[in-house]
Amino acid sequence: MATGNGTKVLIAIAVIAVAAYAMVSTGSESTQTLSSHQVEKVRITGSNFGLRIVGANSSKGPIQLETSDARGCSLTAEATHHEDGSLDIHFKRRGSWLLGWCDPSAVLRLPRPMDVSVEMDKLAGDFVGRFGEFSVSANKSVIYFKGDVSSFNLDGEMAAVYLKFPADVPKENIRINVEKLISNVGVMRGWRHATDILREIF
Repeated sequence: MATGNGTKVLIAIAVIAVAAYAMVSTGSESTQTLSSHQVEKVRITGSNFGLRIVGANSSKGPIQLETSDARGCSLTAEATHHEDGSLDIHFKRRGSWLLGWCDPSAVLRLPRPMDVSVEMDKLAGDFVGRFGEFSVSANKSVIYFKGDVSSFNLDGEMAAVYLKFPADVPKENIRINVEKLISNVGVMRGWRHATDILREIF
């Protein structure tokens, strides 16, 4: 476990975000269907929400993007296709709950393995399936990853992670550059289990 009260408090904040992500949304939901034609890389930017990415192993089909408003704030997504085969998705949060707490979430479903880049300030991430190169850059994050990748990179100041890769993924392709790290957190029993982790941290 990480040491220091400050570390515990900051990790606890990230774990709370995961617990909130599991709750049923009290706001509206929207779905976008995006073309996957010639898309090989997806770059995601935003800040402070729950993000789930599912990578399938098909050769056809569109990209599905679902956003869910919750507890007094909205989450919108703007997607831009580029000629180099990349797709940029930028998320924006608006509004806040009376006490400053809200928990919007998004789900991205990819029809086939693609390179994925996630750049956020705070992140509660649930990533499963098959991908190409997968990278996460977040100052503070709680991440559950279970899937197949050609490479995995995690950069940030503080993270609580549970990572599970197939045996054939070379160890040198898994790179974690985090100053304060809690690894192998057993969140795979369900997102609501994050509250148990919170109690353990305190």
